Amino acid sequence: MQLTQGIPSRSPARDSRSRRGASHQPPSGRSISIPSSRASTGAPQRTSSSTPRPRTVTSRLYPRLPDDVDPAHPLAALAPDKLYTLPDSPHAARLRELADQEVTQLLRRVGDDLALDVLGMLTAARGGPLADADLVTLTGGRPWKVRAILDGEAARTLQQVGPADMPRYTFAHETLLARCQQYGVDDPGHACRIEEWAATWRDRGWPTAHDGKQGTPLYLLDRYPRTIYGDPLRLAALACDAGWVTAAIRTLGVDAVLAELKTAGAAAPGEPRLAAMHAVVRGQAHHLRGREAADDPGFVPRQLCLQATELGETLLAADCQTRQLASNDPGPVLQWTTRRASPALILELGCDEDGLEAMGVLPDGRVITGGRGGYGYGGRVLVWDPAEPAADPVELGHREGPVYAVAVLPDGRVVTGGGRSFGDGRVLVWDPGAAHRGPVELGRDEDGVGAAAVLPDGRVVTSGGGGVRLRNVQSSSPGTLLTCSAYALATSLSTSGARLFIGHAAGGISCWEVRPAAQNTPGARQRADNAMHQQT
Repeated sequence: MQLTQGIPSRSPARDSRSRRGASHQPPSGRSISIPSSRASTGAPQRTSSSTPRPRTVTSRLYPRLPDDVDPAHPLAALAPDKLYTLPDSPHAARLRELADQEVTQLLRRVGDDLALDVLGMLTAARGGPLADADLVTLTGGRPWKVRAILDGEAARTLQQVGPADMPRYTFAHETLLARCQQYGVDDPGHACRIEEWAATWRDRGWPTAHDGKQGTPLYLLDRYPRTIYGDPLRLAALACDAGWVTAAIRTLGVDAVLAELKTAGAAAPGEPRLAAMHAVVRGQAHHLRGREAADDPGFVPRQLCLQATELGETLLAADCQTRQLASNDPGPVLQWTTRRASPALILELGCDEDGLEAMGVLPDGRVITGGRGGYGYGGRVLVWDPAEPAADPVELGHREGPVYAVAVLPDGRVVTGGGRSFGDGRVLVWDPGAAHRGPVELGRDEDGVGAAAVLPDGRVVTSGGGGVRLRNVQSSSPGTLLTCSAYALATSLSTSGARLFIGHAAGGISCWEVRPAAQNTPGARQRADNAMHQQT
């Protein structure tokens, strides 16, 4: 969340910074009011009964100021693209002072004190956050005593995070964690207790909560892996555990697990098991984002088993299937499959049931496909977004016959060519930004269009039974004809303009030099040379 007006921090060590972007000016957002979380004086409180003071809050990066901000407000005087350090408010300074006094008093205690044990467990857990039930298990203290420490004796040192009905506790600021680490509050025994606690849930198969039964503590799924980044073997054993991965996906979501697997892979680059698990989860990510991942207990391990089998990871597939069978509703169980996949496969965008004949990539990364069509209808021109693999494609339109050729112009428009057998040898130009307008006909090849490419100067090259033709999208001219059979086309920059590569029907490849359309204008040769240098 980006704050456009500084909310008091808990320590001067954390600088609040504000940035305003001049080039990015989205519509102004709404302002909401949020109350201070604690009173500045008196007994520790979780909420304040005083009147909330409004603060402007937005979730967008670099938002502009709302229109109702007073021009005399300090934010209105900020210069674009400049960082500003905002000083702590007196309220924040007072809270910091009280928290420092509180943690100092706690650290002065001696003997077997439950409050010190709670701080020791949180310190060993790198700040957690840990739930009160977690701390009860780890310290062996009575629940009411642990809660009294969290909400009473250490109320300023610790803060609640997460939902109000399932709060977890962490240090109110990183400097308080550093103070506890400096004083050695966490001894090796605290770390051992956390490891034994994790091993207990591992032996239980990392269950998720269902039918009122407690599931794996959230800390063991979202923060615990970070505490073992320095131990590659233990990290690999955790991140490659099908039970842990399944529980984490169902609890946190597949994207959080992918991020954790990527980070773990960087921390333990020599562990092939991590790479295999990352490839398996990544290959099924678009399926695991659906509701079934949370609602169906057998869905996640079933999909992971399928992906692992297709990748040839038999041991991992067996682990996933064991996890699936251990769920209370396993569903269908994979016996075998002839389908094989590559670890290089990142995701599956979707499927055109009529088949694909051609594709291209837009400047913004979206994918254009040309369909084969079926009996009584032509192929569709579809736009797919890799950023949203679960979303349906956008249909720009369809042709009378199959779409055999697709190419993308420098401005993002799309060129398609059709087949001869359906009488649709038209070369059409589509605008993905204005799909409702339909295509514009650039020309027609009576023998059909089998391939298309675009030269660096924007001219379109098409090929079919009648040869290769160069067309200018700004002109209705039939263009330049090169008579030869061509089944494939490709282009590249050269010092004099561009090169055109033609794959011939009878075999073989020919290379042609194509001068820019405006080569005789001043500076055209220099622009071509610059483009070539940029490419190399």
